Amino acid sequence: MARALHLAVSIVLIGTAGLCHGADRVEIIIDNSAAMWGAVGGKEPRAIALREALASFAVSTRLLDEDLEIGLRTMGGMYELIDDGACDDTTLIVPIGTVEPTQWREAIGDLFPRGRRPLALAVTGALNDLSDAGGRIIIITAGGDECGSDVATMLAELAKENSQVEVRVVGLSMDRTTAATLTAATPVRNLSNTGALLDTLLWAAHPSATPPNKPMDMEVHLTRDGEPVAEAEVTFTAAFQEETWTADISDGAARIRLPAGRYRANLRGPDFEPIEFAGIVHSAAGDVADLALQSIPPVTLSVAPERPVAEGSALVQFWGAPEGTAWVTIAPTEVPLDAYLVRRAVTGSSGMAELRLPGLTRMLEARLIHETSYGVLQLLGRTEFQCRSAAATIKCPRKIERGTPLDLSWNAPNLWGDFITIALADGPMEDYAACIPTGSGSPVALAAPIVPGDYKVRYISSLGKILTSSTLKVFEVLATLDGPTEVSSGEELEITWTGPDGPQDFLSIAESGAENEAYLDWALTGEGTPLRLRAPRRTGDFELRYVRAEDGEVLARRHLSVVAEAVSLQAPGEVEAGSRFVVEWTGTPGDGDFVAIAKEGAAARKHLDWSYTTAGRRLTLAAPFRPGRYEVRYVSGSEVEILARKTVMVR
Repeated sequence: MARALHLAVSIVLIGTAGLCHGADRVEIIIDNSAAMWGAVGGKEPRAIALREALASFAVSTRLLDEDLEIGLRTMGGMYELIDDGACDDTTLIVPIGTVEPTQWREAIGDLFPRGRRPLALAVTGALNDLSDAGGRIIIITAGGDECGSDVATMLAELAKENSQVEVRVVGLSMDRTTAATLTAATPVRNLSNTGALLDTLLWAAHPSATPPNKPMDMEVHLTRDGEPVAEAEVTFTAAFQEETWTADISDGAARIRLPAGRYRANLRGPDFEPIEFAGIVHSAAGDVADLALQSIPPVTLSVAPERPVAEGSALVQFWGAPEGTAWVTIAPTEVPLDAYLVRRAVTGSSGMAELRLPGLTRMLEARLIHETSYGVLQLLGRTEFQCRSAAATIKCPRKIERGTPLDLSWNAPNLWGDFITIALADGPMEDYAACIPTGSGSPVALAAPIVPGDYKVRYISSLGKILTSSTLKVFEVLATLDGPTEVSSGEELEITWTGPDGPQDFLSIAESGAENEAYLDWALTGEGTPLRLRAPRRTGDFELRYVRAEDGEVLARRHLSVVAEAVSLQAPGEVEAGSRFVVEWTGTPGDGDFVAIAKEGAAARKHLDWSYTTAGRRLTLAAPFRPGRYEVRYVSGSEVEILARKTVMVR
């Protein structure tokens, strides 16, 4: 992607090099990615502030320079984060042309931030739009490119070529690293609050001009049910300004002097409750603001469910609305009526509208707003509701061998566009090894990542919020050992193995915790598989190992328990007096153990002939010269205890 964009920029620069600089055309790139639901300076959501600023900017720009042509291009908003088109998501929503505030208001009114921010792609699109005559690109963004492209290098190359296209960046609480990187390539103003947003946009589009602030007369006409209102007071407030202007209305009219701009109005009267208006545009002397009231009770609204899930949807019902165009909006409780997160057009005196919610877990407000005249809005009803966080849990193994089947399950809302990713814990979130849309249902079976390492399994909402996460360690098995887990002391055991079979690699039996290259018995892997090893004579916990000779690393381990085997005797039932006969024994010997022949019933220390077990498992004893009943005994050397016995008749 980055290489293709670089080529596109080069083509634009070659095709336009040498043209005179043109500043009469501007294209504004609007960040419409999921990050725009975040707040500027921790307060107002970026999406609300930008929509309001652009509407006011359009009015001010018409007054500053009627010949200036401006277009609007979005990056993000068309696709979810995991959609294939998320990094190809840029759209020219207003072609470059004369600024028409009404056209702009309609174009930006229903933008819903979502998906990624393909900043470099959007810049390439704007360069193509301006390639015939040049101009200026204004980037309004919450951060850098989210699709792997190097925007700073692109902008630096653009400036180095002395192109007829200038670029300015307006940051909406960008992180410091991104802001510093872009500042090195082009002029940047990174805002930490929304109060300066309108002025910053005007700076970017009109570097040498100042907004008009000369007051001009505006007529205010106030009617109720078509009749002039006898007495009232109206207070006007301009967007992004704290100053207010107040006028007294008499017989339905008033004159007030205001600077040009977009205004909200608060209306108070002796015989009606305070009323809010918005969307009033004052652009020339003699403008008329028609404020029309209707004698209707407040509109009733309800929200279902009562506490909807953030990033889910809410069903807003209303009753008692007047005829005509109306909007159901959802907004933070503290913002003015023309500021909103999402909206839906409705008709009729009652009805319902389903609205998708952003990822804000806070107190919100559903409103019904009536358009009394074109662009002028009146608040008719409101109701508050709490937007709750979506609870989510993920269940997956803590450790897994690379490439093996992985069972993954979750408990979450499974809202549209939600997904689960598996990515290296120390790498970028977007560089994931697996991505699973939750709409496919839980559980799912997939293959574990191929690359060993520490991973994060994240449940991510459609708007980019991490609802929960879990850790997953992916390991690589370089060798395997297969054999018994328990043997008798001194027993020979057979081990099947797999591994690199490097020169001098070996299998070993070692004490648990011993150094890697320590061993009690061993065999070279070059002798093939299976291999045979001898268990230690003493009992206890040991381990089988595959040891790589190259670096002494143990590639595989297997626990081995060495246990004591009960002793047993095999001897003939009859022997001739004075002859020697064979006795065989099995079991785990102890120090000083011996096999003996003694009179039946004699004490353990009383025997006629004997032999230590260290002489082997097949021994000979001398039979007594006197016939009778005797017994062959296995006697422990430590406790001098008879562990096994067998009767022998001497003839």
